[in-house]
Amino acid sequence: MRLKTALALALAPAALAVGAPAVEAASPLGTYPACQDGAQGYETQTWWEPLAGAPMSGMSGHVHLGACLPPLYSTLDAPLEIDALVQLHNNPSQLVATRWSDGSTVVQAVKQSVSCATEQCSLSVPLTIDPKRFKNSGWRELRLTADTRTRDGQRDYNTTRWCYLVKSSAPRKDECSAPGSAKERTGAAGWYSGVEYLNVWTRWADVKPTPKSGVWDVQVKFDKPTNKRGTFDGGFVTVDPHFHADPVDAGMVIPTDRTTGWQVVHIDTTRLANGPHRLFLQTKAKGTKPAGSGSGVFTLPFTVDNPVVEPPPDDPPPDGGDPPAGS
Repeated sequence: MRLKTALALALAPAALAVGAPAVEAASPLGTYPACQDGAQGYETQTWWEPLAGAPMSGMSGHVHLGACLPPLYSTLDAPLEIDALVQLHNNPSQLVATRWSDGSTVVQAVKQSVSCATEQCSLSVPLTIDPKRFKNSGWRELRLTADTRTRDGQRDYNTTRWCYLVKSSAPRKDECSAPGSAKERTGAAGWYSGVEYLNVWTRWADVKPTPKSGVWDVQVKFDKPTNKRGTFDGGFVTVDPHFHADPVDAGMVIPTDRTTGWQVVHIDTTRLANGPHRLFLQTKAKGTKPAGSGSGVFTLPFTVDNPVVEPPPDDPPPDGGDPPAGS
């Protein structure tokens, strides 16, 4: 499998040290975030600070993986060609593989040797998600991952918790399950040595691709780190952040409770323009071996469609008389 370089989504485009000739990927679903043919743009991120060799010291280094996919919980019954867009922000680590997995079983791994010498780089990796390559049919968890090694020898990667109904001749065995059930899996995670998995979750009924209006209530859950040496450091929710702007734009920050249990956040969509937006969900932790702060991020697209309130017309002149002077 070969790679193509892609324009970075923010700041200036940067060069990649790519270990294979460049080719054009051509998924019919588009390349994140420019999705087409009914696809949705989903993204997972992992953050760590301090990241060895980061061009901007004192700021987190990020690994992003975004993809245009059928809406979560759709049926997969034919091979799906996608372009996984990997981005390295403030991150000179080595990207060693981009892959997809059937739960914890790796199915297709594209080995790489890619690093970013500048503030931001990105590349698009073609992957083929084939229902016949899942171990079983039924509700299965699709995991997309960009796997890196830092300059000081740590492992840093992101992954997804995205459930689809896979149809094939394989025996049925549900790993996740339909929305609203006890085994619903709608989320993403970051992973870094010392804190390991940093999961963030939501519920599909709240975030499925229907237009949002008024006050939009969203269930969220921020997990504590799976490594017991790490300590939970809260969660963060915002809409339309631009963390790489100068100055940084944190977006429309939504208040959250500092808890690892489920909670409901309230998003006032009347404060947003009608049209497309991005929901940013982040769970955070602190580690000691190595010391630092990490997080896992899940971003989802949504569309606002509030009624447009027209301004009232000017009052007519009384008794049909002449309009006021100067009108």
